Amino acid sequence: MRTNERPLSESAKLRNLLRLSLPKAVVSRLDSIDGWDEMQGYPDGTYGNGDTVGLSWGDVGHGINMAINQVAQYHALQRAWGGGGNGTAQQRQPMRRLPGPPQIPANQAQAFQNGGPSKLLGYMGLGTFEFNPTSGTSTILTQEPSTAFRIRRLIVDQAKSSGATGVLVTVGAINVSGMPQSPAPNARASITGFEGGATYSLLDLQIAAPGVPVELPVFVSAAPASGETVTVSAMVYGEWLR
Repeated sequence: MRTNERPLSESAKLRNLLRLSLPKAVVSRLDSIDGWDEMQGYPDGTYGNGDTVGLSWGDVGHGINMAINQVAQYHALQRAWGGGGNGTAQQRQPMRRLPGPPQIPANQAQAFQNGGPSKLLGYMGLGTFEFNPTSGTSTILTQEPSTAFRIRRLIVDQAKSSGATGVLVTVGAINVSGMPQSPAPNARASITGFEGGATYSLLDLQIAAPGVPVELPVFVSAAPASGETVTVSAMVYGEWLR
């Protein structure tokens, strides 16, 4: 029996323990793995199938934790699931089920959409007008909201007969509560910017007061020829304030 052996240091003991606990890592070259692509992994989108390129630090951490901290893990699991261990009585209580989302009564569900009970997203039609050879070249589409309404988008549609395709339709400044909502109220604008598929068409206009007309002037470049028509329809989307 040898009596002159020096006792192992703590770091040496830890190294010996890790040799017994850590999984063996298979180190391979990238070009030696069948099907491997260094940018995409394997053709099926994975990075595994048992081959390990280099050393997995996740495996290292798991091995260290399992080798050193098994007793602590046992007590933590016991405390979490209401078992024994050294936890307090409060820690050993069974886990409680998390509460579900709050339930809104069916008769109040609509009131809570879009930010609060006093505002809904809605729409309002402004009307339809048909230009013909005797109707003139301008009209005003108008509608009175019954409650306060904040316009956020204007939609204008047109329908032309085959002989009126060359007639240009434009609109003037929309008037809300008696005030034109354009910095150039006398200028006319093409309805292309107010088509259903138009982008950058969000508006932020003055709130339309109840009982005060919202007015949209509409113009055509020329009266349609005999037997021809140009029909224009408009509507607004916005916030219905209740």
